[in-house]
Amino acid sequence: MKTFTLASFTIVLTLVLSSSLQVAEAANRLYCTWSSSANGCLYKDMKLYNQRLVSDMHCAPTSAAMGLSALTYGGISYYTGSSTSASDPYWTYNKFVYKSEIDRIKNFASVMNTSSTDGTSGSNVKKFHDRERDFPGASGYVNNAGDYSINNTFVRSKVWNSEVQILTYGHYKESCSNILGAKVCTYDRDGGHVIALNGYYYDNNNGVNVTTFDPWGAVVKNRTLTYLSNLSTLSILGIRIDGRTYGSKTHYVYRSDDRVKIIDHTNGIQSR
Repeated sequence: MKTFTLASFTIVLTLVLSSSLQVAEAANRLYCTWSSSANGCLYKDMKLYNQRLVSDMHCAPTSAAMGLSALTYGGISYYTGSSTSASDPYWTYNKFVYKSEIDRIKNFASVMNTSSTDGTSGSNVKKFHDRERDFPGASGYVNNAGDYSINNTFVRSKVWNSEVQILTYGHYKESCSNILGAKVCTYDRDGGHVIALNGYYYDNNNGVNVTTFDPWGAVVKNRTLTYLSNLSTLSILGIRIDGRTYGSKTHYVYRSDDRVKIIDHTNGIQSR
């Protein structure tokens, strides 16, 4: 009778795993690069892509492509294999690496079910963090504004932890009315936008700020993520009304007339 020892099994299993999960040898952790001219730390290899090369509604897949480019061009190891399924760890190798800018956007759009007329749903935007499976040792995270105060120091902490993020904000119409002699303000969402976070920088006015890659026309924009104060003054039974979308955790990217660009969530990939 032939015997099969534990040592033999371990050798065979190791060979099977090594052949099925091949890795493009590189680094395992992404670090930002300090820029004295920008007075901040940025992902210097992140590519700047233009959503309008595909459609005006492709901000999410374009931002995802920019985020992933920071990892691949930053020299982070990824798995190599033949499967093109997004549920397998070879998607980055087969559907992103060696592809053109437009193909990268379109391939992410297929994963995110992006429509040229309706854009991308919030749940599908969060599929960016699923690409953590393509990188050895990486982890994916979703950070919802109801759970975290997504501000400048939050973004900086994620960069320090080697996490590449994309950020979703909504176009919220701010409406304030007078009730019982007091002011009540509410916020109604009407569409949104997704951007990639390239790093952080410092200035004398606000301290920590963030550098964003905006896919609308492929523009670098420096932003100060700002706390949204509660403008409502009405109190009921001693409790002040709060119409802010995420209560005391509500922050916004910027204001435009009566629209407040309130942050909904970020999601990202941490390499290590």
